[in-house]
Amino acid sequence: MDEVTGRDNQIICQALKIAIPIMQKHSLSSSNTDDMERIFEHRSKGNRVEFPDRKVGEAITLIDELFSFFGKAGEDNLEFILFSLQQTHAALKFGFTKNECRRNLNTALHQYWQNKEMGLHSTSQRSKIPQSKLASSTNGKTQVEHVVPLKVIVDMLLEIKKPTKKKVKTVLADMYRVCLVTTEEHKRLSDAGLRSKMPKDWDRKDPFARYKIVGIEVDYDDF
Repeated sequence: MDEVTGRDNQIICQALKIAIPIMQKHSLSSSNTDDMERIFEHRSKGNRVEFPDRKVGEAITLIDELFSFFGKAGEDNLEFILFSLQQTHAALKFGFTKNECRRNLNTALHQYWQNKEMGLHSTSQRSKIPQSKLASSTNGKTQVEHVVPLKVIVDMLLEIKKPTKKKVKTVLADMYRVCLVTTEEHKRLSDAGLRSKMPKDWDRKDPFARYKIVGIEVDYDDF
């Protein structure tokens, strides 16, 4: 097989950028979608992937808007999330581990809250995601980050007694934020032991608590 060239890599990234949103919205295979996103992130190296033909980009935007419109018009996104939460509780009682149970709920939150409700798909709608002040002022590599780690949000949902759509929505509206940060800022979180958890003294009210600890500055009005 011939060696993959730079142009070939660009074509692969462009194809993945088109395919991933469709997989996110319509595929039941979350593992395949996760692998596609992992490959895209590795090959694009955090850089923005452009399409040389402007009409391709316009078509992708139109398709995404149609998906978003019909998703909101024909589906109650919170119903899907609540169902997934109830299934997660059932799986825990059956004997599955918490980590195993988190996976489906993670997928439901990405699909039906971040992608469909918020309209902030990490690949196709990356340009709409709020950025840290450092990320917006540099051309360096960036990555999508949950302001409150998804693991923490899932655990908060699992703590709800007798979950309802209203209770679930309250948690997500208060805590679910995504942000583009630089790789250096992301490393700060890891070095501080806050990559997947909130500070020990967190009041469970301020979603930006760990950003404040490591000095990641954002414009709160963007969220």
